[in-house]
Amino acid sequence: MNKVIVLILAILLLTSACSLFNKNTVPECEELKTETGRNTCYAELGILRADINLCDQATTEESKFYCYEGIAAKTNAPAICDEIENSYWQNICYKETGINLQQVDLCSKSNNDALKNDCIYNVSVGTRTTSSCGLISEETAFIRCFNAIAVAQKSIVPCKEMNAPPLVHDQCIYAVAKAQKDPSTCNHIMTSQPKKICFDRVKELADQASNTTNSTN
Repeated sequence: MNKVIVLILAILLLTSACSLFNKNTVPECEELKTETGRNTCYAELGILRADINLCDQATTEESKFYCYEGIAAKTNAPAICDEIENSYWQNICYKETGINLQQVDLCSKSNNDALKNDCIYNVSVGTRTTSSCGLISEETAFIRCFNAIAVAQKSIVPCKEMNAPPLVHDQCIYAVAKAQKDPSTCNHIMTSQPKKICFDRVKELADQASNTTNSTN
């Protein structure tokens, strides 16, 4: 037999043998005709099985690190985020694990301001921690963070802790008064017109609540 043919056959046999020992390959994925299909298969299967080795079978950075992010979020393993070499998926990874674990320090690792702010907002509201609201760089989200905690606690204390103009404080107190259905809370509003609006609206809500209670008794 021609030596060249023998050499080719030997290489083919060796390649086939190696593939048998590669436990990370999945026949169903390998049988797919397109690279995109194979990459998607390995990425989704990697997330499903929480197996980084399957992620590594993907041939594109996007699929591989999408898989890493999915496993990190699923298993709450932020250490995996540190291994992601794609900034898009790494930032998402820090956000998802930060929210899942309720850890602001993970949120702060993201260099994407929108994702970082959203993460800090969710963690702050989830833990009712106003101090971390102050880390939010976007003004609207910053205000919403304090307001959401104030309403959840039915307390004006978070409103007063917020470093914002008087009218913003008044709006926060108004939201708390509505949540409490207590017109007396409106006394803490500094601006006269908003204070009157607060009294009128909250009294109406309090009367409706009282009437509903009386009708059910």
